[in-house]
Amino acid sequence: MLSSAGFRTHCIGALVTVGRIQSLYYDRSIIIVCKPIDMFKSHGKQPKITEETLTDEFAAMLVGLGQLTLRQCGIQEEFCYDRALIENHNVYMDRCGNPKDKENFDKTALFVGVKLKLKSGEDEKNVEVTLGRILSRRAGIVGRDTCVVGATSEHDEWKGKELVVKISWPATSLKSEAEFVIKAREKARSMQQGKRPDWALDHLPDILLSQDFDYAADSTQANLIAFFAKAMFAEEEKFEYEKRVCRIMVQERLYSLEELRTVQEYAQVFFDIFQIHKWLYDHPGILHRDISPGNIMWRRTVDGHLRGVLNDFDLSAYRHETGPSLRQRIGTLPYMAYELLANDENGQPPMHLYRHDVESIFYTILLLCCRYEVVAKQGPDGHPILERTRVHSPFDHWYVLNRAGLNAQKCVFLMGRFQSYPEVNSGLTDFQPWVSGLYSRFMAGLIGLNLHTLIPQTDPFDNETLQSWVSYSAIVNICSEFAGSALVVHNDQLEVDS
Repeated sequence: MLSSAGFRTHCIGALVTVGRIQSLYYDRSIIIVCKPIDMFKSHGKQPKITEETLTDEFAAMLVGLGQLTLRQCGIQEEFCYDRALIENHNVYMDRCGNPKDKENFDKTALFVGVKLKLKSGEDEKNVEVTLGRILSRRAGIVGRDTCVVGATSEHDEWKGKELVVKISWPATSLKSEAEFVIKAREKARSMQQGKRPDWALDHLPDILLSQDFDYAADSTQANLIAFFAKAMFAEEEKFEYEKRVCRIMVQERLYSLEELRTVQEYAQVFFDIFQIHKWLYDHPGILHRDISPGNIMWRRTVDGHLRGVLNDFDLSAYRHETGPSLRQRIGTLPYMAYELLANDENGQPPMHLYRHDVESIFYTILLLCCRYEVVAKQGPDGHPILERTRVHSPFDHWYVLNRAGLNAQKCVFLMGRFQSYPEVNSGLTDFQPWVSGLYSRFMAGLIGLNLHTLIPQTDPFDNETLQSWVSYSAIVNICSEFAGSALVVHNDQLEVDS
């Protein structure tokens, strides 16, 4: 219910079974199931429904539900003009036609024509943004998944730009994505070394506006926080309600990997991501911590050059932080570093390191090359396009395993007990040196780490790069060339002292 109505703070429902009803409350942090009550007084048979046959509890429930305000029903009036988006499915069915392809309709049509009212700038002028088609909806816990929607605006500074609006519900304990991006862009503008000091700007998203809509002091969620603070739990258990905000972010539109036209473009984008990831780690000191295909994007500069862009800093952290934020187990399972899928000796997720993000980039390349075949064709506009076809691969089960099972399978894969180097598929064979080279480096580094753990040495072990087996310079040696041609190197400072 929450995923199909992206601006609802919560939903109220009911479970009805044989004359009994259970009220259900579901928001983006918790599910509450109330004690069941009888709807009808007992008469030995199904009674005629009248005021006299209803139980007092059920009648009180009906009266209470009928008196709820729009906000108590979860509707956020403060920024969404079009309440019909949430209240009446037929409105946007009529607006968008009646497509035969229901799956395609559900993906693209839910927000068409909806207008948001936001605040922009220090003087907080009103800005109107008109939403278009849904571009992506990230799979996740129902109701929390991020939704990205195409948008337009007549705002003077945005007029004529291709925009997207990102709708998400992050926990208030996490730093804002905009904070990381703004800090990184400011750092890029102030750089004074290198062949083009501000090159990183081309590889970072451009966030135009980010606004949070918090729960009001008298909201349902605020009442729940107060309720749980006073509640008594069995066996002296404690429960802390996870507070979230609705975050509306406007940024320039970026493009997905599926929209690239050649295998060479794939290679340059992946190489760009290795470079900007290392720059973020070295200079503004940011670890991305959630690298997957959906967060690897691209743009073209005004002079037509392709640039890979590392997007979505929702789960990022500063690398010098030593608190719990760097020990949270977060990410997209098939692309998570294998060590992060298991607990350490203290029962906690291991510290998230530079090489864990590099491992995620490696898995993105590996799974693309081993689960797809590509064929180069000519598009309707005369430009080349790539046709991708899913094929069976030995990694398909990575997408259905739970955390423990995936950890075990990745351990087998990375410790050299795989039958041979992973073989890439037709149309992607030029990636074979990359896949084999990166695989060999991770395998050697992790075996070395295990030996060092079993037989402690006097010399320290560099866990950040697995004793330089997966250092940035090693990655550049493997990935700076593709199909016999040199790729563009932007980050020419191979190693920066941490």
